[in-house]
Amino acid sequence: MARFVTFKRGGQPGKVGINPELVTDVRASIGAFTDIFFGEHHIAVEGSYDEVIAQLSGADERRAGASQQQYWLKGSGARP
Repeated sequence: MARFVTFKRGGQPGKVGINPELVTDVRASIGAFTDIFFGEHHIAVEGSYDEVIAQLSGADERRAGASQQQYWLKGSGARP
């Protein structure tokens, strides 16, 4: 099953969903934007290079998942 990561489009309204398995290159761009390439095609998204890489690699998801699991195990179901 494909996993999609959503990003706000760089300098444009709306969001895009990206399948990290199809990404061929990621490059820092001018300002607070990062270019994500899919072969010959690319899209600019908002966020620093490090933020985009963390989201594409699932690092943010793993951290969020661990904290959600801790709250679920405690039985509170609510976040602080």
